[in-house]
Amino acid sequence: MAHKKEDIATATRMGLVMYGYNISPESYGGGIKNKLRAARDKHYQKKYNLSETIRDVEIDLKPAISMKTRIIQLKDVKAGEHIGYSAGYEAQEDIRIAVLPVGYNNGIGHQNNGRVVEIKGKLCPVVGAVGMNMMAVRVDTDVTYDDEVTLLGGSITLGMFSRFSGLGLAEVMLGVGKNNPRYYITDKA
Repeated sequence: MAHKKEDIATATRMGLVMYGYNISPESYGGGIKNKLRAARDKHYQKKYNLSETIRDVEIDLKPAISMKTRIIQLKDVKAGEHIGYSAGYEAQEDIRIAVLPVGYNNGIGHQNNGRVVEIKGKLCPVVGAVGMNMMAVRVDTDVTYDDEVTLLGGSITLGMFSRFSGLGLAEVMLGVGKNNPRYYITDKA
C-alpha cells in the first residue's frame, strides 16, 4: 500500500492493516527515527531501483481486534505489603488490587513499562511484574469482581500496548491471539 501502483503487481501484502492498524512511518511522528527511515528508504530505492515510497496515504481504518478479560479476585493490600514475583512491588499505602487471569503467556509481554488497563472507562495501573498467567492492577472501590477489563482496544491503543510490553507492533499482534480464546463479532450493516 505504500508504493505506486505498478502494472506488474497482482497482489498486496496487507500486514497489520488487516487488523485495522495503520503503522506507516507517519503514524510514528516526525522524530529522528522517522528521518532515518526516510533516508534508509531513499538509499534502498536508489540501490535496488525500487519505486518511490508513498507516505501520505490516507486510509480510514478501524481496529478489528481487542483484548479483554475479567477480574478474578479483588484484594486489599496494606502499606508495606509486597505483590508479585520476588516481592517486587511494595504498596506505599493501603490499596486495592484486582487480579487478572492474563500474563506474558497470553502475548502481552513480560515487561511492565507503565502499563495500564481500562476498567469502567478508567485507566488503572498494573502493579508489580507481569506473571506468566496473572497480573495485579491497582483499582478503586467501585470496581467489582467479574468486571470487564480492556488490555487492548478502547483507549488502549496498539502503540501504547506495544510500549507497555516492550514488544514491536507486529510481535504484539502475533502474540495476542496465540493462547487466548477468540470471539468473532460480525457487523451486520
